[in-house]
Amino acid sequence: MAFLTVPPKLVPSSDGQLVARNPVDLPFMAPRLQGFWRADGRLELALWGAGDVASLRLHPLAGTASYGPNLVQGAGLALFVAQSAPALVIRGATLRAIMPALRRAPWDKKPHAPARRLVEAGAILLELDWACLAVEQRGDDLIIAVGGDRDELQAALLLHPDEIVAQANAHALRCDQLPTAVPMLRSMVQHGTHVALASIRRDRRGAFAGLAAGLAYSAPARTYFRDGYWTAQILLRLAPDVVRDQIELLSGAVRDDGEAPSGVIFKDDQGTNQDVRRIQLASVSRHKLDWWSDHFDSPLFFILLLGDYVRTTGDDGEVK
Repeated sequence: MAFLTVPPKLVPSSDGQLVARNPVDLPFMAPRLQGFWRADGRLELALWGAGDVASLRLHPLAGTASYGPNLVQGAGLALFVAQSAPALVIRGATLRAIMPALRRAPWDKKPHAPARRLVEAGAILLELDWACLAVEQRGDDLIIAVGGDRDELQAALLLHPDEIVAQANAHALRCDQLPTAVPMLRSMVQHGTHVALASIRRDRRGAFAGLAAGLAYSAPARTYFRDGYWTAQILLRLAPDVVRDQIELLSGAVRDDGEAPSGVIFKDDQGTNQDVRRIQLASVSRHKLDWWSDHFDSPLFFILLLGDYVRTTGDDGEVK
C-alpha cells in the first residue's frame, strides 16, 4: 500500500520570503551560475552556456528556514548567490564530497577526459573539459566558484564573502516590488519578479546572452520567442534595455519570408555553448543556431514584443 506524503508547507512571512519548518529544495539562478540546493544537502551546479559542472555533498539544513530569491537562511546555515560572478557562499557549511559531472547535458555523448582534481592555495579545484570549479573554506564560510575558464574562475574567487552576501540581498531587495502588500501578495510579486530578473543571462564577459526559459536550459544556452515574450512583460518596466537586447538577439533568426524558430541557440566568440551541430541533430533545425525551426507562433510573439517595447519605451529604433 502506498502512502502519500504531504510536502513541507511554505508560509509567506512579513518580508515576502517563504518560511518552511522542514527543508525544501532551493532553485537558484544568477547571470552565469545556476543550480539547486537540495533538502538532503546536495548542491547541484551548472554554468550558462557550458552545462552541468558538479554535485557537492554538504550537511543539510535542519529545522525552520527562510527562503528568498537566490538565498536561504536557516539555523546555523545560510546560502547566498552572487550576481556579478558565478560564485556563492554557504555560511556554516563544510564540504563532505565533490562529484564532477560526467557530461554537460543528457544529449552530450562525447567521451570526456576524467575531471582533474588539484589543490591550489588552499582551494580544491576541478577542471573539466568544458568548465572548472573551485571550493575554498574560509573560516565558517564555504566559497564555491565556477568558470568557463580559469580567468572567469579566478575572478569569481576574488569576491569577498561579505560582497556575495550583499549582492544576494540587493537582488532580493530589487525583487521586492510590492513591499506594502500583505505577505501572500508581497511574496508572489517578489518571487515572480525574481523569475524574470534571474532569466537575464550573461556570457563570461558580461554581455547579454538571452533570456532563459528556466533552469534546464544551460546547454545548449538558448532563448525562446514565446517564453521570452512573457518574461519580458515586467522587464519592460524594470530593465527595458534587456528587452531591446532580446529583440536584437531574436531578430537574427527571423527569415526574409517571416519564418522564425522556436528559439535561438546563443553562441559567443569564447567557445562556450559549443557542439551546436551535434545539438541540432536532436532538434528539427534547418538553419544554423535555430532551435526547432519554423514555429508558427514565434513571428507573432516577435511582433507583439516589438509593439510592447515601442509602446512602453517610445523607442522605435528596433522597429526601423
